Amino acid sequence: MAGAILEVAVDKMIDKGADNLFKGQSDQISNFVAKNPNATQSTIEFAKDNLKNIDDIRKFIKDAHQLYKDGKDLNTLKDKINRLEQLLKDCPELKPQIDELKKNLDKDMTLQEPKLTTTSSVNSFDPNEITGPIGHGANQYVLKQERQHFAITFENKGTALAAAQIVSVTDTLDVSRFDISTFEFNDFTIANRTYSVPKGRQEFVLEDSLSPVMRVRINGRLNMVSGIVSWQFTAIDPVTGDIPVYEGFLPPNKIMPEGEGSVSFTLLPKQAIADGTVIKNRASIIFDQNEPILTNTWLNVVDAIPPASSVSATRVLNSREIHLTFTGSDASSGIEHYSIYIKESGGDWLAIGSTSKSTQLIIADSSRQYSFYVVATDQVGNVEYKVPGAEATIGINELIKGKGQLSIVPNPATNEVFIGGLTQACTFIVNDLSGKKVLSGDISESNNRIDIHQLNSGLYLIRIYSNGYFETLKLLKNDDR
Repeated sequence: MAGAILEVAVDKMIDKGADNLFKGQSDQISNFVAKNPNATQSTIEFAKDNLKNIDDIRKFIKDAHQLYKDGKDLNTLKDKINRLEQLLKDCPELKPQIDELKKNLDKDMTLQEPKLTTTSSVNSFDPNEITGPIGHGANQYVLKQERQHFAITFENKGTALAAAQIVSVTDTLDVSRFDISTFEFNDFTIANRTYSVPKGRQEFVLEDSLSPVMRVRINGRLNMVSGIVSWQFTAIDPVTGDIPVYEGFLPPNKIMPEGEGSVSFTLLPKQAIADGTVIKNRASIIFDQNEPILTNTWLNVVDAIPPASSVSATRVLNSREIHLTFTGSDASSGIEHYSIYIKESGGDWLAIGSTSKSTQLIIADSSRQYSFYVVATDQVGNVEYKVPGAEATIGINELIKGKGQLSIVPNPATNEVFIGGLTQACTFIVNDLSGKKVLSGDISESNNRIDIHQLNSGLYLIRIYSNGYFETLKLLKNDDR
């Protein structure tokens, strides 16, 4: 906020300037006493009296500061610089500080280059309205930890007889619902021009040229106590520096969007508000001396309570399939997804993904034990807090007959091998160590022989497949000579 920046800066100048004056006089008295040890007591007392006058000097500087504060709300950068010049005349010893402040003020208040954007309008759209956070569901549930974005649009209707010279937008924020200290002005628009307000502002003054014969000044201000935020767009005659006699900055909206504008801002709800709190917001728009136009009322409901959830697990017999089933509840916006965590045979908990469905299929390894728990997140982003711990545990000890229970006999082998432990029909693939497939076929419990006499000697991997699952065995092939 420009006014606050200036006020803080001048406060620092007061302290620094007054302290420098006091130190200067104190040093002079000390030097006088040191160089004049025979000075009379009355002379020394006179010097001390001069030192006491620093209080009057401090008061003078504070009065000059108040003079500046009284003018901190002046509309233009030129007005603010003029007031600083007056302060410099009254306090010439503060010239270095004031020069630095003027340089920073000029940089701080210089309008950024407006962006030209293509704006489209919809015939059914009411241009004099307020829009806020797009929450979830009919109640527009929102998360109180997220910034709330609001935009207010206005239009000088195409049937208007003249361009608007002054447009005032006012929004009275509910200080019992919103944390006013987090308020920030955002972009505003005039026709197809978008203007960026420096981040973090709770007050600003910007001025721009719309044409050689028309300028516009925009004042934005937030009252931190009442919660009233206001914008005023004012047409300025470049020649006179005053409001034009007839012309305005916002013409009738005959060729859209030439007669349209908008303002926007963000802020946070108060973090102490309860779940289910209703937040309402409504603005008013005034064109010149006309009656206020009230916008629609934007409504959101706070969802502040995280969901609750749990998981159960079942296994399909003779397979590696684990079916997880999730149950959960959320009183407001509803559950958006479940995050799944797994621990394998006493290892660490690992996140293995998330799902918005109520079930999930896991393909597990055999001869292992698996534990699961889930964490639910609701539609607005509240995340369930849960200490990691098993909500479901299940063991896998069968594949066909179970991993580690299939066998190759003999191994090493020369001409043939037999796969032991099969309980159903399977497909096998033999790969060499480069990954090249060298042999494949079908086997079963009653026909479990694999002919390997054509293979070269070396190490091979035999992968046994059944119903989408597989197990890998190692084979050492000997030379048949």
